[in-house]
Order: sequence, then structure tokens, then C-alpha cells
Amino acid sequence: MNEKQKRLKRFLENAEQKCVIEERLANDPLGIVREYADDADREVVALVAAVLAYGQVQLVRNAIRRALEPLGNNPAQFLLNADSDSITGATSGFLYRMTKAEDLADLFHAISTSLKEDGSLDATFARSKADTFTERCSDFVQTLRSWRLRPEPTRGFRYLLVDPADGSTAKRFCLFLRWVARSGEPDLGLWESVSTAEIGVPVDTHTKRFWRYLGVCQRKTVDWKLVLEITENLKILDSVDPLKYDFSVCHLGISKACIHERSEEHCPSCPIEPVCQLS
Repeated sequence: MNEKQKRLKRFLENAEQKCVIEERLANDPLGIVREYADDADREVVALVAAVLAYGQVQLVRNAIRRALEPLGNNPAQFLLNADSDSITGATSGFLYRMTKAEDLADLFHAISTSLKEDGSLDATFARSKADTFTERCSDFVQTLRSWRLRPEPTRGFRYLLVDPADGSTAKRFCLFLRWVARSGEPDLGLWESVSTAEIGVPVDTHTKRFWRYLGVCQRKTVDWKLVLEITENLKILDSVDPLKYDFSVCHLGISKACIHERSEEHCPSCPIEPVCQLS
């Protein structure tokens, strides 16, 4: 690690320490997942919450609650015992942007099948013996897609379960993996099949800007190669837990602490301002 990287690590750790997690969780889908006490429920809710996490954060949280409400207090138990009719009934009338009731029913049926076949989503992920992390992620997504309720995978369902092998950043899928595989706060540490060092950083056009401001990435195209670039550079700072900085950096945008332009009002109080390369 060179001196520039050591300095970056120091300020990222400062940002992490200054991030008040409980306050931030009120504006994060993960806050809903953590409301559930049972690990089996948390795993199920994490996947539902992550795949619906597109759009304005409060609209996302409302959509997640509407999706989960018919499953009751124990979503994992509901889906373990569910048949096709009960899943169709539980999703009837759901609509959030491009996600329709039928897409959610496909997702619930896939989760239900995973619980019945393997006992958990973690065990389903562990089915894959592929050589690379990308291939294992793809195998997991393709398995879940194959357990849909409808005969053919629709565009809406594929949007919920994005395959990293297709080349996109698969941000919501990486977010799910961070939640369930990483054990440090605020994440859940539920899975054994994925190590913290393997997880790809969740990236979209918004979060990419923060990593660029910090000099962590150079690639312009927002795709899976960008995910790998950022993740590998974060591993230089922490080889065991490269995603430890993701939550605090992401919430610089969600909390509007960063407005993506130099500002005497905002910049001086930002914990990463001394290493920010925003001009």
C-alpha cells in the first residue's frame, strides 16, 4: 500500500466511524430487513428488499413493506409452506414501477422452492462449484430464475434477478450479497457460502461518482468490469473486508451530504473532503 492509499484508507475509516448507522438505516432498505429477528426471515426479506431497491428510497421502502405484508411475521415459514395459489394470492395487486404482481410471484416461488429443496438461499448458492465468483453468482441467479412460477422468464422478472455474467453491475444483487455475507455492521453475516473478501461492491451511476471522486476507479463504463475494478482497489485497503466502507460512502449521497459539486456549505464537513478529487 503506497502513501496515497494509506491516506485514503485513513479518511475512509474516519467516514465509517462518523456514520451513525441507526440514523442511516431509517433511510435504507436494510433497516427493514433488520426489523426481523429470525435469521431465516432475514435472509428471505433481504433478497426481496434488495431486488426491489431501485428508485427513491422512501418509495423503495414502501414497496418492500407492501410486498412483505401478505407474508406475515414469518416470511420464511410462509414461503416454505406456500403453494402456487397462496403465492399468487399474496402478490395479487402488487405494482411498483416496472415490477408487477406476476414478477413478484415468480420471485416468491423461486424463494419457496429454494427453501423446500435446499433449506435456505445460502445452501442454494453453495450448489455451484464454478471456479470464479462471477460464475457462482450467475449459477445462483439462473437457478432461481428456473424456479419461477410462469413458463417463461419475463423482462420484469429478469430485472429483479440480474445475472452478473450478462455484464451489468448487478448492483441490487451485490447489495443482497453484502447484507447476507458480510458480518460487520450494519450487515447481517448470515451466509457461510460466500466470504466477505469475494463480494463485489454494489455500484450504479450514482455510487460510481463517489468512488471516482476518491480515485478508486478510472473505468467510465458502468458495468461488471467496473465492479471488479473498484472491489480490487478496495482490497488493497482491506483484503479481508473490502466492502466495509460501502455503507458510509453510499450514504453520503442518500443523506445529500454530497451534492456532487464544490460547495462551501457542504464540503468542509464531509469526512472524505481531504481526499476528494471532485473539481
